[in-house]
Amino acid sequence: MKYATKEAGITLIEVVIGISIIAVAAVAIGYSINAYVSARAALLSDLKAAYLAEEGYELIRSIRDDDWMTLDALSLGALHYLDVSSTTATVTGTPEVIDGEYTRSFELNALYRNASDDVTTSGAPGATVDDGGRTLEVNVYGPNGTTTFEAIITNIHAAS
Repeated sequence: MKYATKEAGITLIEVVIGISIIAVAAVAIGYSINAYVSARAALLSDLKAAYLAEEGYELIRSIRDDDWMTLDALSLGALHYLDVSSTTATVTGTPEVIDGEYTRSFELNALYRNASDDVTTSGAPGATVDDGGRTLEVNVYGPNGTTTFEAIITNIHAAS
């Protein structure tokens, strides 16, 4: 008596399907790694821009601490730049380029207060200009756009 034997083996269709599955997985993994690297680079660039904006604010505070009149003499609503050396920071009209890809500027505007001495907008009822303070906006323009740091800066040397 003869028994029927089943030949075991891999057909060409099975090989093509297996290779296709491996290729799709490899492409998906490659795409994921590429997306991760791109996102990481963008995050690092954004983080650097945020630190540069905060550093700009701290430099302007240092200028204010040394002499409020330096800031008070600047035109409101105009772009100004910082010139940073190893020991000093000064205000200049020349754009500051950092690491060849970031440009930092700042703008001072009038600070308005209401009758309760709260900060308000210029169009609010009873709003008056606070000559002892300014609104400050530090902008860093980088590869991924603009990062802005906003604050209020006041004359710490003014008599109360």
